Amino acid sequence: MAFDPLDGSANMETNGTAGAIFSILPALATPAESFAQPGTAVIAAGFAVFGPAVTLVITLGEGTHIFALDRAINGFLLVERNVRIPNYSFE
Repeated sequence: MAFDPLDGSANMETNGTAGAIFSILPALATPAESFAQPGTAVIAAGFAVFGPAVTLVITLGEGTHIFALDRAINGFLLVERNVRIPNYSFE
């Protein structure tokens, strides 16, 4: 697993958002080989945003899904399935 534990940590003092970014790759013979794989080898990837709300965005290779932490049930709920970036024309 490749992991950036707290991107945006400078925002914590102002109750802003911070996040963690991760990708999961197959384990190979050595750590150097495992982390030198091409992006096409990634099994799963995503990010979590922490702040006033907690959101997890993840793909397991079959669409990208957004989950939000529901503190009432102490778990994550699916909020949007198969998120896509719209095509825009800048003409």
